[in-house]
Amino acid sequence: MSLQNLRRLANLKTRRKLWLEVHLWLGLVAGATLVIFGITGSILVFHQEIDELLNPKLLTIEARPGGKANYRPLEDIFAAGIRAMPADAKLTFANYPRNDTAVFRLRFQVPALPEGESENWEVAVDPYTAEVIDRRLMKRSDSTFPRTFIGFVFELHYAFFLGERIGYVLVGILGALLIISVLTGLIVWWPLTGKWLQALTIKRRTPQFRSAQGFRLLHHAHHDSRAVLRHLHEPAAACGAGSGTVLAGHLPLLVSLHPDCGW
Repeated sequence: MSLQNLRRLANLKTRRKLWLEVHLWLGLVAGATLVIFGITGSILVFHQEIDELLNPKLLTIEARPGGKANYRPLEDIFAAGIRAMPADAKLTFANYPRNDTAVFRLRFQVPALPEGESENWEVAVDPYTAEVIDRRLMKRSDSTFPRTFIGFVFELHYAFFLGERIGYVLVGILGALLIISVLTGLIVWWPLTGKWLQALTIKRRTPQFRSAQGFRLLHHAHHDSRAVLRHLHEPAAACGAGSGTVLAGHLPLLVSLHPDCGW
C-alpha cells in the first residue's frame, strides 16, 4: 500500500473515532426510548384485538348470518350512539367494525366540571340491531393518564404523557435522533478498505479463535454475529424511526385543525 493510501486510511480512522463518539452518545440518549417505542409499538399493532380481549362484553358481539351485509344503516347506528350521550356531547370519531364480531365504536367529547374541562367517551353500538351495548369513559382533559390500557399505551407511545403539544414534538425529535444514530452506525461500520464480504462475515479462524478457549470463543462469536445482524437490520430501523417521526410531526397539525378529536 502506498504512503498516500496509508495517510488516507489514517485520516478515515480518525474520522471514524469521531463518528463513534457521536454514535455512542446518541445511543445513550435515544436508546432507552427505542425500547419504549418498540414495546408500545408492538402492542399497538394489535390494539383492537387486545382491547377486545380485555373488554369482550363491551367490544364484541355474536356474529349474525350474512355478516356485514345485515348491518343496520349508518344513520341508525350513529343516531343510537348520539341518543346515549348528553345533548351537549360532540361526536368526534368513529371506528367501523373490523370483523363480523366487532362493534361499531363512536367517540364523543363532553363538557365537564370544572368549567373548561372535558371528557372523552366511547359508545359501543351493535351494528346488527343499532342498539347501544354500553359506554365507557376514555379520558378526562385534566388527567394525565387515560382510563383504558390501550389508551395508556397510545399516550406513552406518541407523547410520553406530556400532552399533545410538547409530547408529539418530543417524540418527533427522538425519532430524528434515532435516524441519525442509525446513519452514524453505518458510518462507523462502513468498511474502509472496501472489503464488503469480510464486513458481513462472522469470523471463525482469527488468531483469537485459534488460541481461545471456552468463554473467549463464545465472546468473539457473539461480538461478530451481533455486529453483522445489527447492521443488517438498520434499514428497517431507519424506516421505523422515519415513519414515526413523520407521524409525530403531523399529529400537532391534525390536533390544531381538530382540537376536539379526542386522540
